[in-house]
Amino acid sequence: MAGGPVFSVLGAAMLATASITAVPAAAAAEDGGQVADVVVTARQRPESLSQTPLALRVLSAEGIERLHAVQLADLTDAAPNFSIEPLNGLQTVLIRGAGGGGRNIGFGPRTAVYLDGVYTALPSALDRSLLDAERVEVLRGPQGALFGRNTVSGAVAIVSRTPAPQAAADVRLWTGSRRDVGGFAAADLPMAGGLVLTHLSALRETRDGFTTNLYDGSRGVGSLDLQSYRAVARLQASERLRFDLSGDYALDRSQRDGFEAVSSTFGTGAADPFAPARFQIDENTPRVRRDTQAGAALTTRYDLPENGAWTAITAYRFTGAERRSDNDYSPLDILSTDYHDRFGQFSQELRLASGDAGRLTYVAGVFYLHEAARSDRAAEFGRDVSLPGVSPGAVVPNRSHIDSSSAAAFANLDYRLAPQWSLSAGLRYNLERRQLVFDQDGRGSGVLRIASLTNFRDRGGENKATPVLSLSYAPAPRLTAYVRYAEGFKSGGWNVDFLNTAQVAPIPGSASAPFAFGPETVRAYEAGLKGSFWGGRAHADLTVFAMAFRGYQVNKLIAYPNGLNVIQLTNASSAHSSGVELSADVQPAKFLRLTLDAATLDAHFGAFPGGGAAGADASGNRLPFSPRLTVSGGIELTAPVRFGSVVLFVRERSRSAVYAGQENTPDERVPAYQVLDLRLSWRAPGERVAVALWARNLADARYLSNRVRDFLGTETVTWGEPRTLGVEVSGRF
Repeated sequence: MAGGPVFSVLGAAMLATASITAVPAAAAAEDGGQVADVVVTARQRPESLSQTPLALRVLSAEGIERLHAVQLADLTDAAPNFSIEPLNGLQTVLIRGAGGGGRNIGFGPRTAVYLDGVYTALPSALDRSLLDAERVEVLRGPQGALFGRNTVSGAVAIVSRTPAPQAAADVRLWTGSRRDVGGFAAADLPMAGGLVLTHLSALRETRDGFTTNLYDGSRGVGSLDLQSYRAVARLQASERLRFDLSGDYALDRSQRDGFEAVSSTFGTGAADPFAPARFQIDENTPRVRRDTQAGAALTTRYDLPENGAWTAITAYRFTGAERRSDNDYSPLDILSTDYHDRFGQFSQELRLASGDAGRLTYVAGVFYLHEAARSDRAAEFGRDVSLPGVSPGAVVPNRSHIDSSSAAAFANLDYRLAPQWSLSAGLRYNLERRQLVFDQDGRGSGVLRIASLTNFRDRGGENKATPVLSLSYAPAPRLTAYVRYAEGFKSGGWNVDFLNTAQVAPIPGSASAPFAFGPETVRAYEAGLKGSFWGGRAHADLTVFAMAFRGYQVNKLIAYPNGLNVIQLTNASSAHSSGVELSADVQPAKFLRLTLDAATLDAHFGAFPGGGAAGADASGNRLPFSPRLTVSGGIELTAPVRFGSVVLFVRERSRSAVYAGQENTPDERVPAYQVLDLRLSWRAPGERVAVALWARNLADARYLSNRVRDFLGTETVTWGEPRTLGVEVSGRF
């Protein structure tokens, strides 16, 4: 979509933001416009966002509602250098251009997602409903000295609503384009005279897709079909001792994004000969996507004086992921794949946070995680296959089991050197152990030369210490400048995708499995200025950062002369990411609120010989999905009316062009896009009842979100969602 109306909205927001600097602080107080100073727990103690020496963006429940964000993927670009992209066919969190993980069970993510303090490593964790969230905290840069597991790019903490002492209910119903129907309900129910507090919530939403399968007329691609349930019981055993027992279940059969062929099955031509139009496919094998997740957690907290606390979190989570795909993208029965993955995860964390009265404060703890991952996959050749050596009906099974354990001790000390100066130092020590059992039978693959392995076993592990050090200066009560240095670590693993014979050939002089990859490390440097300005009517967070990766783990697409494309997980020698990030919330008057999240990013490989197309040198190539510029700006206007108030919220988000792979070839380029979202709501007095009209991609911008070549060489693209309109009714009782 061309600039015009979209950039005029963002330009108005930026112009209004800039004009505020010319108005004295006294005028802000007279206008009454104030931006509340948010209290966060990113460092495991309640503290002002303005005083937290981290690159951190907090998205409140109100902000999530404004964006009509049902799942975490709906928050793309809501924080600087933060997005969720379809890497290798699965949703992946990227922070500062670094993402990964998800396609197979041997490759974990760089960004940790926490649900109420419980680490969830899998891409399906992104399917979690956000409608019961109190806030979402996006932490950029390596984390690990304060809680949970080590991460290299950042962490996302979803903080859910807790049981309230008074009985209450929250109901939302909505309907929209393509038969979108959804509902959410939550209730707080005190029991036993208030000794036990409970909170219950449920979500259900269905929507037709926006892509038509010409083979049978179905509209599965782009569809929504999700449900989730959550229950929490809180026992306040004493004034200081509290137990929270929670359980949740979610089933997601949505196909929010899906590839469409733009070439023939074997990569020739400029269009799909069977379905040449946008939002059309012609496939005989129905696509299946089914993610199931369930979990339970017990959080025990014993409060100490001056906001200190002992905290123990015991949790178990299960995830099942099923995928079925038509890999020839045609009505012919040539090749399909069927995936069944299962994950079980047990975690235990014990953490002590000191009180905050003295000059020295600290957080120390231990963390243990055991993951059991099972994958059962098959490539199935149909009756129309004509590849040499491949018989119709042949099946190539691929089965892998990976058991891994991670144990760590961590500590972080904060010492107030002087009234305005503070020094923070932390250290995490990691022990990682894992073992693999891998079976693959490629005897029926013919010219594709898929390898055969029987009961292949391997082990791996690392021990690694990662420090963090920061110095902060507070020239005013709500203003903080800081510098921060942190190291991060990501363990190695195995590429247990479908492997050909070349990928499993022993490496001379190496005792490692030929499809193993090594660990990855990062050194991150950061300087920031954050705080409240202009009499409290503006909050801004400005960060400059640089990250240097060693052994950067990347999916490398290898194209063989026979037309076969395989994905090889490997280590690039190095990668670098640097940029500038800005978040701002400005309220010049009671009726006007402006938001801005903007970032520049230079993320590229260092030395990466052989990482490009046909073995070309990929040194200096940009990292996948690393836009040089992202901007998200919003304007919210509130007008009182006779019976309540009317609120208009408009957001524009734009992103410069990216590459979907590390080769940086023209067929991997995803062009820049701009999208406009809108929400117009009426709120009754007291805001107990509200009616809202909402629109996503209001201008119906036509844009790509991904493009990739599949197993047989088919060139495919994923289109961004077209315009979606809806109406929502909500009530709080």
